[in-house]
Amino acid sequence: MYDDFGSFFLLPGSYYEQLVKGGVRIFQYDPGFVHAKVMAADDEIATVGTVNLDYRSLYLHFENGAFLYGS
Repeated sequence: MYDDFGSFFLLPGSYYEQLVKGGVRIFQYDPGFVHAKVMAADDEIATVGTVNLDYRSLYLHFENGAFLYGS
């Protein structure tokens, strides 16, 4: 897995211990790399799509995502 992306997979993992201690559950796709952005919160809401939360993604690239809520 590390051959294709070098340290890319190592850097986010440096925060895993802190996040888990704070109650975050982390799910990692091990066979490779998924570029989609996914967020789930409190078993109530979630987003999935291509959008990054920055000006360029929201206003210049017209990226989008789906907001999911309810049961």
